Amino acid sequence: MLTKISHFVSGHKIVSAAIAIVIVGGGYSWYFSSRSGATVTKYVVQKATIGTVVASVQGSGQMQALTTIAVKP
Repeated sequence: MLTKISHFVSGHKIVSAAIAIVIVGGGYSWYFSSRSGATVTKYVVQKATIGTVVASVQGSGQMQALTTIAVKP
């Protein structure tokens, strides 16, 4: 398989160089576009309705408050 590729490259140097440039350029473009922190914010607009909002959190382990306040009478 590698011998077929090497024969193609040696026989078609311009085509091989163009293919290599396209692969390297595409990889470069993909790599830097995936690393950019810019994301598109999408907004969803909907009519408000009356209802109940329910939120719950589940987890295991221990919790500790960052700050505590002593309440005295």
